[in-house]
Amino acid sequence: MTNSPTNLAVEVQNLVKRFGSFTAVDGISFSVPRGEIFGLVGPDGAGKTTTLRMLCGLMDPTEGEARVAGFDVVRYRWSALPEWLLWPGIALFLAGTAIICWTLAVNRHAETTVRIQTDRGHSVVDWGPYRIVRHPMYLGSLVLYPGIALVWGSWCALAAGAVVALLFTIRTALEDRTLRAELGGYEEFTSRTRYRLVPGLW
Repeated sequence: MTNSPTNLAVEVQNLVKRFGSFTAVDGISFSVPRGEIFGLVGPDGAGKTTTLRMLCGLMDPTEGEARVAGFDVVRYRWSALPEWLLWPGIALFLAGTAIICWTLAVNRHAETTVRIQTDRGHSVVDWGPYRIVRHPMYLGSLVLYPGIALVWGSWCALAAGAVVALLFTIRTALEDRTLRAELGGYEEFTSRTRYRLVPGLW
């Protein structure tokens, strides 16, 4: 079977990446048929990671062409964010993950549904991150999702993250209303921890 474009998972032609006067990737070309295991081998500094970042759409090539699953990694980067936003994205991702893990560590009642867990002796948790906001897991998610979008380097993902943030905000308000009405001690808890989701704001 010939390796026609329709049979290729990856196709790279004369790919170049320069950082100022330094050339990290110098005109490489290769193709990977569908279903084939392929690896890049070479010493440190040979450009392996830079090549993979270009193929993943995380970095723009200086010259050349590259297609992954038929998609041009340059042509379809119209929604690309600046590369320097990768590091703030990683910081947000780690911070959001830390907040969520902290919440799960102190609240054994944390789950995906909104219900009063009478079968598990549901009670108010008022320590750890709950001293700062009443819904710290949602706060962690609001930090986490923009971080993911910045790591991906996509305006589209950032817009989707904004929609998710809006939905979490609405859910927070609805969940807070349920807990005030049905969970004993929660009303008193709201007087100690004033903010639902964003410290100092709401």
